[in-house]
Amino acid sequence: MQFNMPDVAPIFDVLQYGYSDGKNIQKFKAAWEYARDQYAKDFSHYLNLIERIGFVKGENAIDVGSGAGHWCMALAQFNKHVVGIDLNVEYIQISEIMACNFPNGARIRFIQGTAEKINYPDLFFDYLICHGVLMFTNHEIAIKEFSRIMRANGKIYIGYSGYGWYLHYIIKLGLIDNNMNRIKTGIKVLLNSFKYKYGLYDFRKPWLSMPLEDLEKLLNRFNFKIIDTPLLQDGFHDFISYQATYDLVAVKTEDQETDWMTAPDISDENLDEKLKNLIKIGLPNRVSAFIESNKLDHSNERKWKFILAEAYIKEGKQEYSNAILSTLKPESPYEFLIFGLNDQLNKNYSNAISYYSRVWEVDIPSVKFLRAECLRNMNQIEDARDSYADIIQEEKLALPAWIGLMACSFDFAGIQDLKRVVKSFLTTLINSGKNADEISELINML
Repeated sequence: MQFNMPDVAPIFDVLQYGYSDGKNIQKFKAAWEYARDQYAKDFSHYLNLIERIGFVKGENAIDVGSGAGHWCMALAQFNKHVVGIDLNVEYIQISEIMACNFPNGARIRFIQGTAEKINYPDLFFDYLICHGVLMFTNHEIAIKEFSRIMRANGKIYIGYSGYGWYLHYIIKLGLIDNNMNRIKTGIKVLLNSFKYKYGLYDFRKPWLSMPLEDLEKLLNRFNFKIIDTPLLQDGFHDFISYQATYDLVAVKTEDQETDWMTAPDISDENLDEKLKNLIKIGLPNRVSAFIESNKLDHSNERKWKFILAEAYIKEGKQEYSNAILSTLKPESPYEFLIFGLNDQLNKNYSNAISYYSRVWEVDIPSVKFLRAECLRNMNQIEDARDSYADIIQEEKLALPAWIGLMACSFDFAGIQDLKRVVKSFLTTLINSGKNADEISELINML
């Protein structure tokens, strides 16, 4: 489409004075620099992307995590009403000023908020963009909120960073370019991501990564179906055979509950398995609400208590799981696993290890990884290394174990030892048939 880009340079010259004095100078300066870089790009780039994914001729569109507002400016050229929502007030201030100077800027409203709580009615939006933001949210709550505000057949676009992005942090930006903060961040995000499904995660400061197939399953649970993976992300798409950045367009199916969303019924056969499955697929809050509000079979009260404790662990509510488990003693492998998870969540690592030793038959690779993480957190590094190595012996490309080994090296043995572990990991990738040329070049640079 034809578009006359306004001259934004004078606007940014004026905005510079916004961080010359006052509170949050550094935050405003960072927002100003980011916004300047986004608007320095050829704006037809954003317009073409909006047309490419078909987010046009809508009544209402929203950009969740709108940052500098550039996606909102593009959406406003094709849609009647646009909302930009961002956590940082500095971005809101800059975006509002930019909108005043942009064609169709009057169509846009910017508000401060989060992906997990969007103050708009149900079934309101036709289009939603969440570009490079979902990783920093509680995924289940955010996507559930997306589902709530989207109309049936409405479309969402998500740009996301996969495991390869954070491996690039560790190997290229960290070890090769000598940035210790990148190494620390890459290791932390990946380990958090592997532990996330167990509820062993700091929900107060989320930063996660997951493969496309896992994100697709999560979207499916909330009535979204992927219809396109357009590869429009700014960054590289893979790194040493792991997804680095990927994107997707998903459509919201008819607004009706599917079987997995249907509330359990007291009369259901295999009710315990259904509740456990709801926890497994990321709906622990539904399980805890169900158990708390229903009078279940008292002859199986012990069983319901353990399921409720598991739900609370996955919700990060250890004060509630602690209260339940304080009245019980584990007997079965499943019960020992719940006790182990709860103690690890409470940082009682030695107790967790003791419980995990009784549950090998439940899920050997996962329990071994959790046990190794306990040892690492207790600074029993050699034992932790041995545990990670045992996992790799059974599965050569077990990424959680490799990242665990890297964490041991980085935290306790130093950069040279971390390079040794990374070279061993990369060599294993080559021996497994991965991209030999790319990986060999990295090995030579280390």
